[in-house]
Amino acid sequence: MKHTPISELEESLEMQAEYEFDYRQARLNRFAENPPLTVTLAPDVARVFTSAEAVNHALRALLSALPARVGASVDWPTFIQSNQQSGGQQ
Repeated sequence: MKHTPISELEESLEMQAEYEFDYRQARLNRFAENPPLTVTLAPDVARVFTSAEAVNHALRALLSALPARVGASVDWPTFIQSNQQSGGQQ
């Protein structure tokens, strides 16, 4: 049986300055109950909203301004498009 000298083991256990991960092989955590939803912001939006908390705060403010009849069952892309076409008038 071949034994590795301790000095080689210690070197192999040291942290490298940088690691490269292949995220193409990444998999979802199958044990997670509610995996987080990830949204990519456009660069100009990301400059304004620098944290998840800032984005959530702004979205909650927007949701509170919507009429009560607009609920979770709304087809948002259609709702937004119809509001843009009508100039936001209802």
